[in-house]
Amino acid sequence: MISRKKRDLARQLIDRFFACEITNDELMNAYPSDRNDPALNAIYERLWGYWSDGHNRKSADDARNVETRALIGRCLAFLGSDLEYEWPPIQWFKPSVAMLRLIGLRKMAERRARESIKEMQRHRDLDIWPFMHEEDCLRFPCK
Repeated sequence: MISRKKRDLARQLIDRFFACEITNDELMNAYPSDRNDPALNAIYERLWGYWSDGHNRKSADDARNVETRALIGRCLAFLGSDLEYEWPPIQWFKPSVAMLRLIGLRKMAERRARESIKEMQRHRDLDIWPFMHEEDCLRFPCK
């Protein structure tokens, strides 16, 4: 079951953060959750690395990356849809990656996170995530 109001709020917060209108702390404090709509938590966890680094700031330098912009666009498009989230639970970041971020080794953390994602890609098409099916990804235009 989807939670339309909470998805709309999540979409607005993510969009505003990456547009440098709100800080990461404002996003994290206002981001909704709902056990009945797993897309909210999955998208938060997937994008967490772009806004959670222990510093109050607006946007993220790596958000200018083409792949990152595509991921953000798909997340916003999915939150705007009425599709159920179908993916199994995915561990996007290993605790070691989070620790590297916390101690300021961001580049090393990013490299390890990319390696982890490449490993997951061997099993599923993460290029369309959070969509499960390519035809759904194509039906909902990314921002």
